[in-house]
Amino acid sequence: MSTIRASHLMAGKIIGVGSAAVAHVVIWVAITALVVELSPRLGGGFTLPEPALQALNVAPATGLLLFLYFLLGFFLYASVFAIVGAAVTSEQEAQSVQFLALIPMIAPMLFLETILNAPLGGVAVALGLIPFTSPVTMPMRMASTRIPALEVAGSLALLVLGIVVVAWIAGKVYRVGILSTGKRPSLSELVRWVRSA
Repeated sequence: MSTIRASHLMAGKIIGVGSAAVAHVVIWVAITALVVELSPRLGGGFTLPEPALQALNVAPATGLLLFLYFLLGFFLYASVFAIVGAAVTSEQEAQSVQFLALIPMIAPMLFLETILNAPLGGVAVALGLIPFTSPVTMPMRMASTRIPALEVAGSLALLVLGIVVVAWIAGKVYRVGILSTGKRPSLSELVRWVRSA
């Protein structure tokens, strides 16, 4: 523990916990795929309605992109919540701060109609490129229309860069946070922690 860098320790925590959560999702997706595949042979109790089967029928490339956005979005927000966890000293403090971390995830829902009506419009493109909103925005856009490959690649690259930066910041906050005096830091103190660590 004393020889490992705080950013590496935090990255290990994020990857470890995240991998367990992703394994749960993969298991649920595999069970759903199995039920869909075997539903005609399992009898009336397991038969899915035709509209549900059509909704689950996704092209493999689109399905892979959706999973990739889920996976990268999960790790980005795991890093954000790692910052919250490293900066607070109690569960009550964490509950009061966590809403701030959820705002970027909820923001695309405020523009839902705009994104669905104009998936290639300026608002949809901007929200699709911002790392904190792209995990929610890009699947909505992909469900509405075909997105240019260059835009998808740029969005994924920015999302990966966002994960690296936020995980690095989480490591810095964790390093100072575990050594802090026990009081909740202000935003200016958090910025000072990142600079000094």
